[in-house]
Amino acid sequence: MSTTSSVIVNADGTVSAWGDNSYDKLNVSLFDNQTNVYVPGVVMKDDDGQVIFNNVKEFASGENFSVILTNDGEVYAWGTNENSQTGIGNAGSTAYAYPQRVMNSSDTPLSDIISVKAYSTHAVALSKDGRVYVWGAVSDKIGQNRSRQNYYAKPLRITNVQAIAAGENHTVALKADGSVWTWGSNDSGQLDLIHHQLRYL
Repeated sequence: MSTTSSVIVNADGTVSAWGDNSYDKLNVSLFDNQTNVYVPGVVMKDDDGQVIFNNVKEFASGENFSVILTNDGEVYAWGTNENSQTGIGNAGSTAYAYPQRVMNSSDTPLSDIISVKAYSTHAVALSKDGRVYVWGAVSDKIGQNRSRQNYYAKPLRITNVQAIAAGENHTVALKADGSVWTWGSNDSGQLDLIHHQLRYL
């Protein structure tokens, strides 16, 4: 959920969303190209309102983009793509009004994912084998010492992770041994340097 929109994953695996719909980031039925959605609408999987997402495990939303994780471990993203938030291999001014399959750095669909988080202009995914993948605006917050975008979901060097979280300019991972790893901006003390800090991964 972003700061200006709300989302519910229903018991039947569908998703209802309402609020700020900039860049069609909610992709809800009956509200295409409308800036605001005032009542809950069902999130669609296609661009013509014919296919409903009905196998959703998690929904995450950043700044003008959204991410869905299905129960099959597939990841989809849509909305603005100025910082490669869709993870499909490019960046640009074109916004995607319907979900795109997120790709990994081998240019194949990201799979076997168990959790997704998003915030600001980046997204994070956790795989079954404890790997962490990141895409979007590349900076310290996603563990890489570069100033360009991550066009694909790229794995970090951290392993054996059980849970993830994304902040505006930082990321957090909980490892199987109970240790908490943080990286990114520490301007408000959000990294809590008592724990391990990963500036770059």
